[in-house]
Parts: sequence; structure tokens; C-alpha cells
Amino acid sequence: MWAIARLVSLRCLARTMFSPPLVFVSPNGPLGWKSELLTDNHNCDNDAEISRVISEHPGEPECILDRRVLGALAPTRCKFAPSSPAYTLIFCLGIGDIPFKQPSEFTRKILYNIFPGYRDTSAWDEFLDRNISPPYITAEPEVTHRKLRPNADNGFLILCSDGLADLWSTTFSDEQRMANEWGRVVAEVVNREGISGKTNLALKLLRHSIGGEDVKSVSKVLTLDMNTPWIDDTTIVIQTL
Repeated sequence: MWAIARLVSLRCLARTMFSPPLVFVSPNGPLGWKSELLTDNHNCDNDAEISRVISEHPGEPECILDRRVLGALAPTRCKFAPSSPAYTLIFCLGIGDIPFKQPSEFTRKILYNIFPGYRDTSAWDEFLDRNISPPYITAEPEVTHRKLRPNADNGFLILCSDGLADLWSTTFSDEQRMANEWGRVVAEVVNREGISGKTNLALKLLRHSIGGEDVKSVSKVLTLDMNTPWIDDTTIVIQTL
């Protein structure tokens, strides 16, 4: 998951398609900081997203099955083709996922025959039979506006992939508390070291997320010596404003 960012001093317009939290951390007092979630989850954990998909496909009871799009996919929003003006932050989720955007025959006649092909298409065929009126994942973004002060420290944005949220999921089940902790970790570095080209704020947050100064905890994550030997891809981008 990547971000394409254009920022101006007075205005920040965020068009978002995001599953993990997008966090805006802004100054709050001399050394204080406030963390604000700018997005809802764009996946089937969000009841509002489920209701939206169902409303867009009337008469298709299996457009959402077992809290998955067509019974197979968790994300509900896909790549946004930027046709908007400048001063935009664009975040993309669900890049690809063509079988959920095109008619089922496209997948069967085109994708199935692309080299090297698929040995077993049974899992695909199961949800393709439910594909009646695509697309099932939308390119419509969620838009959030925040004014930025000219020539001032407006704080920073924390952008990340699902992997970062997964690293914190055993500690915080509430996204706002998780966002508060991310903001606290980064703000402490900013208060102590300032913001410069030599300070990698994203790396500081990643190190804290996998154990911080606890060498044993860090080692377990890096060697996958855990109860669940699997970690989702983890990408962090911290954009100062």
C-alpha cells in the first residue's frame, strides 16, 4: 500500500481507501499531541461497508457471504483513478482483485489462460458463480478535509499497511487507542530529537512495534519464533505536514 501525496500549507484534502487506520497527529499544547483517525475501515469488518455493498446489488443475497465480498474478499474498496484536482492525498487499497471488478467470463476466458495458468480454479469458480453484476468493490473514496496552518508545524500523518495494525492487535483491539499509542511513540521522538532528515520516524515506530529495546521480543518477531509464525507485510510512511 503506497501513498501519492501533494500538500499545500492551507489545505489538506484526503481521498482515502484504507483498511488500517490513517492517523493525523497534530500539536496540542507546548509538548502535547493529539491523534485523530481520518478513515473508517474499508473492509467487511465495517457494517456500514457491508450495508453499502448489499444496497448496490439488490436481489443478490450472496454478494456478501460470511462477511466477505462474494464470500471471498475482505476489502470493499479498490484502486482510485485520480481525476481530482491537485492538493490531494490518494491512498489505494485492493489494487488488482480483477475478478471482483469484471464479469466472471473475463476471469474464466482471460485470467485463467494467462501464463503460467492455474492448476486448480475451484476456489475461484465458487465465488465467480456469485458474480452477477460487477463491480463489487468500489473506487469511490472517503474524503476527509483538514485545514493546515501556513508556515506552521501542523504535525504529521501516519500511513501504514495492515501489518502494523496486526503487530499491535494483541495489545489494542480499539483503533483509537492504537492510534493514540502510535502518535505517542512518534511524538516522543519528535519532542526529543526534532524532525530532520536524519530522524527516521517510521523506523522508530516499527522498532517500537516489534519490541523496542526488548531484544528478546524483537528477535522472536524477526525469526518468526512466535505462536503464529506469520506476519503480514508491514509498511509505514510518516509524512510531516
